[in-house]
Amino acid sequence: MKKNNYNNIDYDFINKIIEYTDIIDILSKYINLTKIGNNYFSICPFHKENNPSFIVNKSKKFYYCFGCKVYGNIINFLIFFKKKTFIEVVNELSSLNGIYINSNNIYKKKYNLYSESMKNINKLYIENLFNKFNFYKLSFFFIKKKWKLNVIKLFNIGYSSHLLINKFLKINKINLNILVNIGILKKKNNNYIDIFYNRLIFPIFDYINGNIIGFGGKNLYKKNLPKYINSSDSKIFKKKNCIYGLYQVKQIYNNNISKLLLVEGYTDVISLFNIGINYAVSSLGCNLTNDQIKILFNNTNELILCYDGDKSGFNSLYNLINKILLYLTDDRRISFIIMPKNEDPDSLLQKIKKEDFINIINSSIDIFDFIFKFYENNSNSFYNKINIINNLIKYIDLIPGKLMKFFFKKKICKKFNIDINELNSFLYKKNENYIYINKFINNPIRILIKFLLDKPELHKLIIIPSELKIINNYEMIIFLKIIFICYKYNINKNLLLFFKNYKYFNYLYKISKINILIKNDNNNKIFLHVLNKVYLLLYYNNYDNIIKKIKSIKLLNDIDKKYLIFLNKKILKLSKNFVL
Repeated sequence: MKKNNYNNIDYDFINKIIEYTDIIDILSKYINLTKIGNNYFSICPFHKENNPSFIVNKSKKFYYCFGCKVYGNIINFLIFFKKKTFIEVVNELSSLNGIYINSNNIYKKKYNLYSESMKNINKLYIENLFNKFNFYKLSFFFIKKKWKLNVIKLFNIGYSSHLLINKFLKINKINLNILVNIGILKKKNNNYIDIFYNRLIFPIFDYINGNIIGFGGKNLYKKNLPKYINSSDSKIFKKKNCIYGLYQVKQIYNNNISKLLLVEGYTDVISLFNIGINYAVSSLGCNLTNDQIKILFNNTNELILCYDGDKSGFNSLYNLINKILLYLTDDRRISFIIMPKNEDPDSLLQKIKKEDFINIINSSIDIFDFIFKFYENNSNSFYNKINIINNLIKYIDLIPGKLMKFFFKKKICKKFNIDINELNSFLYKKNENYIYINKFINNPIRILIKFLLDKPELHKLIIIPSELKIINNYEMIIFLKIIFICYKYNINKNLLLFFKNYKYFNYLYKISKINILIKNDNNNKIFLHVLNKVYLLLYYNNYDNIIKKIKSIKLLNDIDKKYLIFLNKKILKLSKNFVL
């Protein structure tokens, strides 16, 4: 597939569209994707095949087909799959993401004009802040906040005062409607109003290219006016996909961000940076959107949410749970900080030391404990417990991470003294093959060993695929030894006695004494079900070993490629039979 010609449209803009777009969300509308490890697989839509060889990597926003060698990003896919022009695809994706463009390629000219205007206005705001009179007038605020000069400059903080916009228009000689379009002026009747007049200015940067796309303004004097205002949505600013401070964090960590601390306001971010906590960002209020969540997790796998310690802040965190759980994969961590009553990070940092706040961060509670916190005072009566459990299990299906889902179920069971098998039975009561088992034997290989010890004739059902590479661990060695002995001596009873002089007899004896309660009497069916589960786990292990070996798709040799395709087919077939 050839590289597309992006014509006169900015590469920054193209990168912005690709960055904002969730490639999995789009592709899943047209092809069936199955997640295996960190990648998604499908039958290739660009050539005929029986086995899935089309791979999509969500984090790299890239697809590749092992069969026909086609590859590219979301723009390439839509051009070739939907037979659309480049401009049509860019229009479609820009509209989806709320980014302005038009089909006549005017975008670059207009965007540059808007961006340049924002940059020049901000220069005036900064100059105005450092004007001796204004800086002296505002010094009470900076002294109270204890903000350092380098932090003020890092965030390009400015100040809007009387006749500043008139000065800008005189210097730049641009149409007033430009300032309306970018949210600096508001037209009312025949008059133009400077919405940021007499406010401390916080420029909002595009987190990808560092362009100024909007402003936040803090009212310092008039009590009858809103304390904070943001730019209204415009041709270059959409609040729903902006994260304040993320550009600065990315510059500091060179795009390698281990965690992000999400707070509500500009001053929270700046006060945290001021004491060296330079991974703080703001959602521009307490209403976190899906777009913002995607942006956050595109940049880190650990998110700590710290909203204000008032009723609205606490309620906002609670309302976020249903939304943010949808992004809780096994490689991500979400935790919460509950601030003291009527405090936010900015106000609290004026009363406590840096070390104290770091202790607060380190004491953040994970999302599951945070969920339980809402119900801790209402779990006394029997009927309340039933109601709470019903509410909690609704969250289970929201969680995409299989391990996360499993540990959340374990927490529910521990909290309310429920056996996890009973909970699973309730959740998946249609699964006829479900087995109630002791904790020690909660392992598919041990279950198979238990079955063979009880009914050695089941060994005749075992045919280990020749292409399967076996894990060399203690339990697998014992399992294979049992199969070998059963086949060699055609053992159909008293298998345990045969191992009396073996070093692992005590281990086998322990397993033999454990009772397994099975829902139906079809031992053969249960045994084959667990056996296939073991095969599936082994295929997964083989797949992971291939991925670790090749590291890059360009290093695939023909043998690895064929084996990887074979593994994909086996895993897809076997995984349909299991609820994990």
